[in-house]
Amino acid sequence: MPKRIAWLFTLYFAWSVSMMQAKDLNANVVIINQFDSIVFDLSQSVCSSGQVNFPVYFISDDPIYAVDFSLKFNPNGFTFNSVTNIQAGLSTSAFYNSSDSTLRFTSYSIAPMVSNSPLVSLRFNLPSANISLAMFDSVYTLLNGDDCSKRFINPLIPAGVGLIGSPVINPGDCSTLLINTQPGLNYLWSTGQTTSQITVCLPGTYSVTVSAVQGCNAVSQFTLLAPSPLPVELLYFKGKSYESMIHL
Repeated sequence: MPKRIAWLFTLYFAWSVSMMQAKDLNANVVIINQFDSIVFDLSQSVCSSGQVNFPVYFISDDPIYAVDFSLKFNPNGFTFNSVTNIQAGLSTSAFYNSSDSTLRFTSYSIAPMVSNSPLVSLRFNLPSANISLAMFDSVYTLLNGDDCSKRFINPLIPAGVGLIGSPVINPGDCSTLLINTQPGLNYLWSTGQTTSQITVCLPGTYSVTVSAVQGCNAVSQFTLLAPSPLPVELLYFKGKSYESMIHL
């Protein structure tokens, strides 16, 4: 047998044995959907230069050799850029299909992967630096080839403006708009104020941009309404003759 063919055969045989060993180690592992999860951690998002990066990892008490998922998202919010390996010895492949806006990812390792530690980092182009869970439509996840649960950890940036008072501003009345505070966040209202809550006395739409130290933003808004005008009701009316007409 020529040396090159023998070398290739030896390499393939060694790889096959390693994969069989990994498969044997995994043969009795049962993935329990409720307790084994792939985690998309948007709370660790880092935004810079029109891009956002956030880690993906899994939580399981079983030896995991393969992590797979498909992630469908709204391409109007951001576009896929790349996947970066974080754990050593991890082989990955990622394919983004623009026709259905879905990223399909597969990975495997000869040695068990480290649980509750970032495996890869997903990078998306995000021109506005605004990120939210609403951008993700659906996700399908697998550990060791078995269905598992999935988990999105919300961004640290709170979403949604709260209200103290009435949503209808009558003349002379005021209401307070507020957003939940968390350490390391900055606030900028459309009024120019930088506090976590503002008091307003005029109807209109008010927005707040919340910025995290990692550079990611979230924008929330709230509309205060003007009172509806009351209908005019007549108690009575009368008429009298005026030349050839009736004057009411």
